[in-house]
Amino acid sequence: MHSRNEKLCWLAAAFAAVCLLLAPILQTRTNLLLLPSLLPFYVYALTAAVLVAIRLRLARLADDEQRETELLEKESAHGALFATAHGEAAPLQQARSRDQFEKWFVPAIAPLLAIVFGLWIWQLSRRFALPAAVPAQPLIAAAFLAGEAFLLFLLSRFLVGLARSDDSKLLRGPAFALGLASYANLIGTIAAACVEGEVRPADKIATVVLLAVLALVAVELAMRAVASFYRGPGRAGAVIAYESRLAGLLADPASWTQNIAGALDYQFGFQVSETWLYRFLRRALLPLVVLNLVVLYASTCIVTLGPDEEGILEHFGKPKADAWRLASGLHFKLPWPFETVRRFPTKRILSLNVGFHKEAGAARETLLLWTAAHFDSEEQYLVASRADAATTNLAGGVENSVPVNLVVINMPVEFRITNLFAYAYEHAEPQKAMEQLATAALTQELASRDLLGLLGPERSAVAGALRQRMQQAADRQRLGVEIVFVGLAGVHPPLGVAEAFESVVGATEEKEATILAAHAYSNSNAPIAIANAARLGAEASAYRVRRTELAQAEAQQFARRLEAGRTAPGVFRSRAYFDTLTDSLAGIRKYIVAAESGHDVLIFNLEEKLNLDWMNLGGPAPEKPKLQGGNK
Repeated sequence: MHSRNEKLCWLAAAFAAVCLLLAPILQTRTNLLLLPSLLPFYVYALTAAVLVAIRLRLARLADDEQRETELLEKESAHGALFATAHGEAAPLQQARSRDQFEKWFVPAIAPLLAIVFGLWIWQLSRRFALPAAVPAQPLIAAAFLAGEAFLLFLLSRFLVGLARSDDSKLLRGPAFALGLASYANLIGTIAAACVEGEVRPADKIATVVLLAVLALVAVELAMRAVASFYRGPGRAGAVIAYESRLAGLLADPASWTQNIAGALDYQFGFQVSETWLYRFLRRALLPLVVLNLVVLYASTCIVTLGPDEEGILEHFGKPKADAWRLASGLHFKLPWPFETVRRFPTKRILSLNVGFHKEAGAARETLLLWTAAHFDSEEQYLVASRADAATTNLAGGVENSVPVNLVVINMPVEFRITNLFAYAYEHAEPQKAMEQLATAALTQELASRDLLGLLGPERSAVAGALRQRMQQAADRQRLGVEIVFVGLAGVHPPLGVAEAFESVVGATEEKEATILAAHAYSNSNAPIAIANAARLGAEASAYRVRRTELAQAEAQQFARRLEAGRTAPGVFRSRAYFDTLTDSLAGIRKYIVAAESGHDVLIFNLEEKLNLDWMNLGGPAPEKPKLQGGNK
């Protein structure tokens, strides 16, 4: 019996050691954070199995030695050569070694494991503050962990079944530890499968759950060690302090029903566990659990792809030759792990951020300033300076500026998948390859651009050139994507020089504003001055023409009058006299008196009626002055 149990313990220890060696290898391949948190569970199983194997071996050797001693005592008439007091083992006997091992070494295992678990939890908790690596090929880890969980569960159940007999109760420690490791592997399998399904937080959540379980086990082992210490030597609690009751509840579900049955019997005062209903529920519990597991496993045969998704059907990790591409909708396949489906959002515009990083769900600032960070983390790039750029120092001298400048750029990139097979299999991490490609294209493009031009009129041209450069690089690397949009959402100097840069830009803008105001003044006043000059020139020309023509006309008139005076002097003088009289009397009221000369007195009424009333409007014309007079 002891020999069989000892071999089983060594087998359990060997399997736990294999799992302990495979975990670091898987961690280097997959970068999953949960794999280091599985190591303490393997150490616990390995320690419990080796400890029980040594205890069983020492017990077996002590029993063999006891039988040989009894046989020698029967054969020898005078007893042993070095006989001791009755019941006391000789110093070199196996029984004494067993007693010393049980007294000093076995009780120290529980506190030692508690200390190791505490240190391991503290060490792993420090990794949460460090940036986590991107998981790679989590499906490999899920497959290995699922196989380990299955084998650990079978071995644990086998040892639990053997431990129910009185002669094999020591097997409970390895059985419970193996069962706890099996459940830990099951949690790791589920988390790795979730990571494969693009649920990245599942890795950290599973790590936190495993560390919490490990902390409970460490606290329990420490409390059991303290309790066994206060029981005193020779008590049974010291030699089973390394057995975790929490692990026992997980590894031996039948103990739940026994505890529940005992509680019900005590609570109701009669044997509730002996009723037909309780026995029926106890019998139906296992089939119900099995049925649920079968239904859950059968559900892996059904795959539903969303309206924006397409899938690749893989048979044992390779694309199925005849029908590897699945469209959106409902599909049936072989259960996992025989066939799996990889989902890809081929009908959706995907996006990535280059030059900055923002937390998921973080609120975007509505007011963006150069003096404040736009996102959680931003990267700086080198951009060229103009060859003719120069600055003036304090002494008035001219100095050449630096050939390069630092600039912060926030560049969102949008793309869509055009070649599903190339996107899925040409690169292990196509999203990361896209980020590296975009970063390289941005660095190369900025090397030939000027900072001021990048901040101003060249931004749209730079975005177009980046899109073309990235598309060419993606085609060369067979990424199977089409670059839809490349935008320069934010271009600004680093925070350390933002204020000084704002001052320079402000001075430049003031200079440009002054120049534009001068151009506006020139453009508004120059046409008016030109028009005034043209008007004055035209007026002068018209005055010159008018004076010239008048002078010529007066000269011609004088010549004609001179000729007329010479021809008919009397007529000319009379005509001139009357013309002069007519011109001089024009506009003067004249009265003609048709009367002969005599001694008559003529009276003229020269008054004018200035104020006319409305009765005179439209009436007869005013009377002419009358002549009054007579002969005297």
